Amino acid sequence: MTDSQISDWMTPWMTPPDDPVKVDTNPFDFDHPSIFVDNIFGGVSYRFRFDNGMTVSVIRHTFSYGYKNNLWELALIQDSTGGFVKIQGDPVTGNLTEENVNSMLVSISSLEPDS
Repeated sequence: MTDSQISDWMTPWMTPPDDPVKVDTNPFDFDHPSIFVDNIFGGVSYRFRFDNGMTVSVIRHTFSYGYKNNLWELALIQDSTGGFVKIQGDPVTGNLTEENVNSMLVSISSLEPDS
């Protein structure tokens, strides 16, 4: 599957719902003013939107990498293109602990804005 096909296939799930629930807390010990959550595939999806033009989707549901071990999956989306940003050559990173996710959120939030 090409990157474009993956992006086309995943975009409906990565796009915030029409009526996302804004939350002030999350399990990642990461404080950010733009956090949205919704239920998906028997699990949960958090989306963090950053001023640098990036959105991070953090999910744990039946089809996510790590679900069976109560771990998280993270995808980084570039808002200007809607495309995935590969992390270590993959559009998603799975099997993450809450500490792993928190560390990645801190790093991603400090990236320079996209051009």
